[in-house]
Parts: sequence; structure tokens; C-alpha cells
Amino acid sequence: MQLRPFEPADDAALISWLRTPEELYIFTGPRLTFPLDSAQLDEIRADATLTPFTATVDGAAVGHIELVSTGEARARIARVLVDPERQGQGLGEQLLRAVLGEARERGIRRLTLRVVPTNARAIALYEKLGFVLTGTEEGMNLMELRAG
Repeated sequence: MQLRPFEPADDAALISWLRTPEELYIFTGPRLTFPLDSAQLDEIRADATLTPFTATVDGAAVGHIELVSTGEARARIARVLVDPERQGQGLGEQLLRAVLGEARERGIRRLTLRVVPTNARAIALYEKLGFVLTGTEEGMNLMELRAG
């Protein structure tokens, strides 16, 4: 799996992966509105505090993930998604491990994330990778990576 910058050419794939308002909410929380469109994705690309990535396997887009700067040597992982047709193949773990490597390369020492409390599969994966629940905010679970 490779990470590359999220580009306008990736919009159609990402939009197609989010088929319902509920899927969009799990992906982004309340920030974006259904139906997702390129104008909303352009706003993400224009946000200087975040770095959005497209994950590829053999050149094909299979996922999306973002790193959001939250201070010196700190970041939050945001908007994590694997193509629904490719879920259940271990790509979510590969995606997260790839962004963890990217974070290390950038000198990030503290990583957090927010996740919808009902997203049990994501929570289990985050816990497997060392994230622990630290609280809740605006109806979302807050998790932080604890070095082991």
C-alpha cells in the first residue's frame, strides 16, 4: 500500500464509497454534508492544517486518510475510509500503519483520533494498534496512541 496526496481526480471514487448519510457521518462526523461533493472536498484540500492522502494498491485507489496538525509534534488522524468493495481484506490496518509511518517521518510524537462510538470495527482496530480511549467530545470517542 502506498499513500499519495489526495487530488481532485480522487473525488469520484471517494464520493462513490459514501452511499448514505450514515456512512458519511461515520467517515467525517458532522463536518461534511450528504451528498458529498467536490466543493466540500476542495475545502479539505485547502485546509493548511491537514494533509489528506489517497491509499493505493497497484495504482488503484483503495482508501482515504488524513493527518491534521494539532500543534508542535502533535496530530490527529481523521476521515479514515476503505473502499467498501475492498473491506475485510486487512486494508484498514495497512492504511493506518502507513499513516503512522508518515507521522513518525514528520516527527509527530502524539497522535489522537475521534471515532463514532458505534463503529466497533474501527475501535477494535485502533485498540489493536495501541490507541486507548481517553474521553468523549461532541458524541465522539476520543482516542490517543500510547507508545508501548
